Amino acid sequence: MNVSADRAREAWKGAQTVFATWRAGAAAPAGPQPLQEAWGAVASVLQALAPDVAAGDAKALVGALRHEGLCTLDEAHSLIDLHAAAMRETEGQHAVSDMHRQMVIRASHILERVLTQVDGSVSSASLQEEYSRASARVPAADIPVDRTAHAASDTESARRTSSGTPMDAPRMPSPTPPSSRTARGTGALKSSRFVVGLVVACLVCAGLAALLFARAMSGDPMQEGIEAYQAGQRVVARLAFERALSDDPSDARPLIYLGRLSREEGDLATARRLLEQAVQRAPDNALTHRELGSALLADGQPELARRFYVRALSINPNDRLAQGYLGCSLARLGRVDEARRWLDRAGPGDWMACAAQAYPVP
Repeated sequence: MNVSADRAREAWKGAQTVFATWRAGAAAPAGPQPLQEAWGAVASVLQALAPDVAAGDAKALVGALRHEGLCTLDEAHSLIDLHAAAMRETEGQHAVSDMHRQMVIRASHILERVLTQVDGSVSSASLQEEYSRASARVPAADIPVDRTAHAASDTESARRTSSGTPMDAPRMPSPTPPSSRTARGTGALKSSRFVVGLVVACLVCAGLAALLFARAMSGDPMQEGIEAYQAGQRVVARLAFERALSDDPSDARPLIYLGRLSREEGDLATARRLLEQAVQRAPDNALTHRELGSALLADGQPELARRFYVRALSINPNDRLAQGYLGCSLARLGRVDEARRWLDRAGPGDWMACAAQAYPVP
């Protein structure tokens, strides 16, 4: 990729002006098509980084970055998702939301990191300070998993979903005198036993993998995934949910569970991407909003989390998990009186431990 550092610096200066309007407040900037403007700023930087790619080809521009190892697969997905949102805005399919604001801010994160890697002089100290604050994370373990509560609440909510150096050579044994044939024979026997044991272990592992795969490929993949998740069989669950998503890409439920698995494993970027897609597919499903709220809370963004918990409760007021973690997010925001009201309404649960980090709960 023929990168022009001067052109990239100029494009980045122009893009910063656009990004600043998205970072200035809690709402999206005013304007007829703010997402289109944001994507235009992103595309101008991408075009400077990949001048040989045809202008306007978003996937090719992002693909060029990915091909050169300048961005991760998840970062590439985030940029493509922003482009898709901008296209939907052009078609009048949705209004700009907090989620879109976060998409634009994340894109600016990605571009700054890429440009710093290509040419360190483009990094902005003020932006870096702000990004550091925005990226401060709370470990995913702050949201413990209550599988019983998940199962009860999810059943109700799911009904609302419509569909260098060479490697060191191994040491060679010292030459064996001709008279040591017995010892040498014993060593050869031990080696052969080790090889046989290794082969047997590999066969057992392969058989287990085949069994897990076959189990995930049979029957109703969505139901099997839920049962495996509730049983703690995460590999089986993930395979089943991925197959369910492949069978019906419009169904938000596999995305919800895949997002939850990613959050519980600490992969918050993937969790957010999957759950944002789930919200887009099923905006009237309380579970999509609640799970995205939980990913945002784990990502250290209690205000955004609070908003999605409120949306979840506006759809399903009886969702105890949403009630409890809404109280937790309010506690982290210092809104103690409101937090107590929601925690009392939710009753005992894992959310009490989460909220206790912000204030002592009696």
